[in-house]
Amino acid sequence: MLPRVNVVLKLSRVSNLPTVWSNCIAGWVLGGGIAALPAGTGVSDVLLLLLLIIGASLAYSAGMIMNDAVDFKFDAEHRPDRPLPSGEITLSVAWALAIAFLGGGFILMILAGASPGCTLLLGFMIVGYNVLHKRWTGSVFLMGACRLLLYLVAASAPEHGGWFTELVFMWAIALGIYTVGITLAARGEVKDKGTGHFGMSMLTVPLIAAAWAYFLRAESHMMLLIALITWAGWTAYCILLMKGDEEGRVSKAVALLIGGMLLIDAVAVSAAFPWLGATMIVMLPPVLLLQKRISAT
Repeated sequence: MLPRVNVVLKLSRVSNLPTVWSNCIAGWVLGGGIAALPAGTGVSDVLLLLLLIIGASLAYSAGMIMNDAVDFKFDAEHRPDRPLPSGEITLSVAWALAIAFLGGGFILMILAGASPGCTLLLGFMIVGYNVLHKRWTGSVFLMGACRLLLYLVAASAPEHGGWFTELVFMWAIALGIYTVGITLAARGEVKDKGTGHFGMSMLTVPLIAAAWAYFLRAESHMMLLIALITWAGWTAYCILLMKGDEEGRVSKAVALLIGGMLLIDAVAVSAAFPWLGATMIVMLPPVLLLQKRISAT
């Protein structure tokens, strides 16, 4: 029997998908998806970007479904309301969806022009994290590698771009390290205990990336400053929330930090494309509303 659509959406953590879209757009833009085209971006380029985004969304959803499938016994004890332990979907159907989404996502990303090598490596990281995250503490770096590689996959897609650049790698690494910080914090969700200073410090890395990529080279723009201040304030609020005493604070902070990836992408693109940075900032409130309907973690 096929599962209900809302169950699949819940398993896939669709409330986080806008951050995947912004990662793809930012990586694509930094990789030359707009600037490198002699006559600007055409309809075919936009369609390929859309194909890339759909593929990345499927791959992300596959990773989330696989996470629940692997954690079935743990969730049955600690999170019985999740779709699998509550009986809303069977384990075999969840695995079938994860495999189908992962395979379909990779095919679409490669058809969109992404590097097959980077795409395959992304797949290994997704599977590796899900298999190892309860067995190996260092698996948090595999999760960071997933977001890092998503940036590189997106940046490699533009036909006329030059994705193997310092700027692309700078922001990919910054996002990857930030993701490690979130993953470390997420490990304290069950006991409602936030991450330590090491994890907190990782959440501040985008500030270093912005200074290195733009301010030290005098390539700033007013929209860049707005995006950076917005992200810094947002991250500071999340850190203070984790250090507080509100019940469920860690889970809430983790969800907000995931949403904050939109702001990191806004900082990454605002120097060259202020309008795009503003669009990513405006995407944050709808994501927060969506997270209230479908859990981000």
